[in-house]
Amino acid sequence: MSTDIEKSLGTVAKGAGVIFLGLIFGNLLGIINQSLLGRFLGVDIYGTFNLAFSLVTIASDIAVFGLLGGLSRFIPFHLKKREKDIVKSSINFSFRFVLCTSILIGIILYVLSGYLSVNIFKENNLDMILKYLLISIPLLSLATILGAIIRGFKAVKYKVVVNDIGMSLSKVIIFILFVGIGYTLFGAIAAYILALIFVIFTSMIIFRKKLFPDHSIYKNVPIAKNLLAFSWPLALTGITNLFATKTDVLFIGFYLTSKDIGIYMSALVIGSSLIFVGTAYEYIFLPVVSELYAEKKISDLKILFKSASKWMFLSILIILLYIILFPKEIITLLYGAEYSEGFLALIILSFGISMNAFTGLTGNMLVAGGYTKLNLVTTVIGAIVNLSLDILLIPILGIIGAAIATSVSYSASNIFSLLFVYKTSKIHPYNMSYLKMILVSIGVLIIIYLIKTYIASFLYWPIMIILLGSLMLFLFIGLLLLTHVLDENDKFILSIIEKKLGIKLNFIRKYI
Repeated sequence: MSTDIEKSLGTVAKGAGVIFLGLIFGNLLGIINQSLLGRFLGVDIYGTFNLAFSLVTIASDIAVFGLLGGLSRFIPFHLKKREKDIVKSSINFSFRFVLCTSILIGIILYVLSGYLSVNIFKENNLDMILKYLLISIPLLSLATILGAIIRGFKAVKYKVVVNDIGMSLSKVIIFILFVGIGYTLFGAIAAYILALIFVIFTSMIIFRKKLFPDHSIYKNVPIAKNLLAFSWPLALTGITNLFATKTDVLFIGFYLTSKDIGIYMSALVIGSSLIFVGTAYEYIFLPVVSELYAEKKISDLKILFKSASKWMFLSILIILLYIILFPKEIITLLYGAEYSEGFLALIILSFGISMNAFTGLTGNMLVAGGYTKLNLVTTVIGAIVNLSLDILLIPILGIIGAAIATSVSYSASNIFSLLFVYKTSKIHPYNMSYLKMILVSIGVLIIIYLIKTYIASFLYWPIMIILLGSLMLFLFIGLLLLTHVLDENDKFILSIIEKKLGIKLNFIRKYI
């Protein structure tokens, strides 16, 4: 293995490991926050709150205009070439642009909030909740840009501490404090806004003091045209991605009730934990790949792509097995029995969201290689599929129809992304180890399911989850080692893990 690819694999392994641990804790806090919201607000208000939150998120995504991906690629690309004038100018322009667009969109939504509440979604409480949450649109947009900057500088530890842990922990603490004085709904809104302020303030300090302390010595150069030219396909990708990921909540609000939104959101929040696992790899993968593209090291790029994709696939498989085996128990544990009817939607959503891992880091490959228009095409396909199936299935199947629509759209988008990467770069992530991992997963699933069926009637279900979950993990890892899924590239990543843990994992090495 070359020194360059060892360095790149090491960066991804260390970065993904740090982010993975941070995302586990941050995502756990996020799920705790959502479960607290679900329990204290009640299923109806929880649904209305998430409907308003979806509208705010859509507005912010539009305001950012693809600059999240643009900065994540521009910053490492030009840092590698020592063009810090361009880096500074890109950052300054992004701040000004996003601040203007987010305020404008927020004003438009404020004017339309009453009409949306009464005539579109028929939820009287939505008007008040939405107007309060509109304050967060500029804040969320600025926080997104700062996150892109931190990502561009590959500052993994700051991203974990501020975005993943800091924001989630802030929301939980603030919400609990407001609940303690008797304000639940207002506490939910205040917790989100105050947490965003914390993220912006902290991220700005990190950027000015740690990442780019000498930014003031560099001059501003014309960059708006090039940055927007690169980012506009990403902007369209982001906007169309909203139709692939957000329309389910909006259509449930239109066709069904706020209670249905609440039940669906419990499934979506838990299923989305699979997204965060992939994000751990994607977050650090894109800047590293951008550097390899800039240096035209295509052979190293292929090795990195295959290895990182395989570890992401393996990580998500473990969580997916838990969700398939214990869907109703997980929802009941986190949200309460009134949400448990969303268990089937959770299973369906989890399969669809897992397609992000099953097709590898293909979206990042297209962006890093400059194929932003092809990345847009994949998102358009997903958006069309999701929009069409939402309209067709939700009136008939309810939240199950929404789950099917979302899952099929994820699958369609990721399959086309995989095909485009193969067409442009002649690479794919697959080898025989993928088949082994799938067969092992099926075997473990059957064994644990049969045991669960036998003991479920006389064992308290929280204890059952702990016992069978531990057994499942033991069997899964054991069978993977026995089938020799790991290879030489995995040995290098394993050495990174050993250094982090401070122990030797020789019992694993002998199976590579």
